Amino acid sequence: MFKEMFSVKRILYYVFICCVSFTALVLILSVLNYGINHSSSVNYFYIMQYFSVCFLISLVMFFTDKLTENSSKLVNMITHIADITFWVFGLGGFVYNWFPLTALGFGIAFGVLIGVYILTCVVMYLFDKKWVDDVNKIIMKQRKVRQDGKKDN
Repeated sequence: MFKEMFSVKRILYYVFICCVSFTALVLILSVLNYGINHSSSVNYFYIMQYFSVCFLISLVMFFTDKLTENSSKLVNMITHIADITFWVFGLGGFVYNWFPLTALGFGIAFGVLIGVYILTCVVMYLFDKKWVDDVNKIIMKQRKVRQDGKKDN
């Protein structure tokens, strides 16, 4: 179980989730910052905070996904959103002070959180679909080679 849980493929999958969610977060916040403040400046300190939270979320998802692997997609989605909400509101809101601790601040943060989650899910779906298509092509080629070999005999 330990070997399966910490396989390179599984670890890389969650590293990819971290990178995709970080990119989506920075893009969404950049657009919002430019739209609200008409500013294109980037605070590198916040960028490091964003990455640390995305990393922690991916790390927690790595473990909670193993706990909920036999559950429905809805349970997995709710678990993911709970993981994300905990870190965004806990670390991002209370420690890093990314947003004001008001109903509006929590609402905007939750909206951004859901936007990042949806974008990450879409990218991961496309990545998984591409991978499955590539595996299916390899299987079809192997079947064709076997069938051609049987016809020659």
